[in-house]
Amino acid sequence: MSDVTSRHPFPKTIQSSRHPFPKTIQGSRHPFPKTIQTPHWKGQFNPNHRPPSPHPCPSLQESNCRRVDLVPCPSRMRLFVFCVWECNDEVLILIKTGRSKNGESSWNDGRGQTGSEDPPFPQPLADVTVSRSKPGSVNDSNSLVTQGGVMLAMSPMMFSKSQEDVCMIMKFMSNSPITHVAVNTHPAVPVPAITSISCNHNFAINRWNNNYIPQASSASFSSEKPDPQATPNLPLTMDQLLVLNTGLQRRSLGDNFDQRLPVSHNCFVTTVDNRFLFACGFWDKSFRVYHLESGRIVQVVFGHFDVVTCVARSECNMSQDCFVVTGSKDCTVMVWMFSAKSQAILGDNNSIEIPTPRTVLTGHQTEITCVAVIAELGLVISGSRDGPSLVHSLTGDLLHSLEPPTTCLTPKLITISREAFLILTYDKGSVCMFSINGKLLKYMEHKDNIQSLVLNRDGQYMILGGDSGVAEVWRVHDFSLLYSYPVCDSSIRSLGLTHDSRYLIAGLATGCLLVYNIDFNKWHHEFQERYT
Repeated sequence: MSDVTSRHPFPKTIQSSRHPFPKTIQGSRHPFPKTIQTPHWKGQFNPNHRPPSPHPCPSLQESNCRRVDLVPCPSRMRLFVFCVWECNDEVLILIKTGRSKNGESSWNDGRGQTGSEDPPFPQPLADVTVSRSKPGSVNDSNSLVTQGGVMLAMSPMMFSKSQEDVCMIMKFMSNSPITHVAVNTHPAVPVPAITSISCNHNFAINRWNNNYIPQASSASFSSEKPDPQATPNLPLTMDQLLVLNTGLQRRSLGDNFDQRLPVSHNCFVTTVDNRFLFACGFWDKSFRVYHLESGRIVQVVFGHFDVVTCVARSECNMSQDCFVVTGSKDCTVMVWMFSAKSQAILGDNNSIEIPTPRTVLTGHQTEITCVAVIAELGLVISGSRDGPSLVHSLTGDLLHSLEPPTTCLTPKLITISREAFLILTYDKGSVCMFSINGKLLKYMEHKDNIQSLVLNRDGQYMILGGDSGVAEVWRVHDFSLLYSYPVCDSSIRSLGLTHDSRYLIAGLATGCLLVYNIDFNKWHHEFQERYT
């Protein structure tokens, strides 16, 4: 057997062959897959290939077993080649080692047989080290050991594909800041879409693709390559009226807004079926109900004695009827009832001719800056400029006053979790968490001017965005920073999560919509114990 003088980790017969293995190996039934990829050459993948019997793992013969890859890994004086299989919920790793003698490549099949020309791939793997583990579990040394005593440092997730942080960027021609993002993407919704509202009071209904599959970045040893001619699979499609530049009057909220009131996230809210939009901030001291698809005004509701500054809603039954709560400069908060059947705010005796509030909440001495309502608990939380935040019941009873630290002056955003924890953001970046009884549980001073806040479905994590252009993931119960996304080219004005909490939508001050990949599972304590 002739010596090999090439530095390539594989013998000359393989380098010069048109196939990834010599003919004698191509025709043999060996348990290794036919796909090997190095930076110099590639092979072909045979999805029907199955290892022969007997085998270290009998379940490899079953249909629920699949090969992940065969990976050559040069490491200084040794060459590790391991084949990875997934059987049911287990990971099976088969390892071969090759040692270097006097600078020449040689192979060791685990039984003492060596060679310098053709690696013994046709040999059965019964004598090769087998390591079984549940996904994420590792041994005490956090490594895999071959029969020759070679240690291979390994992470249980090294073969999983990593996703990019940003999976899509959508740019609107108006360049106006996206001040509100309403994410209603559940498949049961007639039109799953993301409604974006900009500071110039134009909106867009961007269709959401629930069949979107994120494009993961393949590892260097993977043979999967994207097709450059394939139609791109995108999670979001821009509103066709904006794309075709026709019917733009159907995407405008009008020009009756009070110019003294800054346009913020609190000025708009949509129903869960993406059919109606509630907007406030009009100079005539009203708030209005819009039909989103046509852009027409369904109802103009009067009741406050000054400009309405904020609006919120919460569903109260399965019929998608909801409570609508409005705050005004007249220092009052009003609770209204919206009927999905009548498609309007109801008044006395459930009439739609003269809408009237169900409850008027008082107690503030300055203008209302933000409100939140949760019908499941029957609570309304409202904040006023340079004043306290109050907790009322839907029937009008004043329950508690939230007393933040003295450095917190004006509340800007209010979010309620399903466990009835109240999270408020104040000017100068302060964040406070209160219990349902008004007790201050946690407080922090954030370095950024927070513009948007969103909680995930179970209320364990919150995402903050602000003037720095960084979306940050925080754990709620201890206010610990878990992850920071890449810096955007402008401030983040609004945030939203899809129904499955897999994608984060961010509206930027440059008129862009960003779609982030997000996986809350990797910050769970059980995941951390298994995979890190």
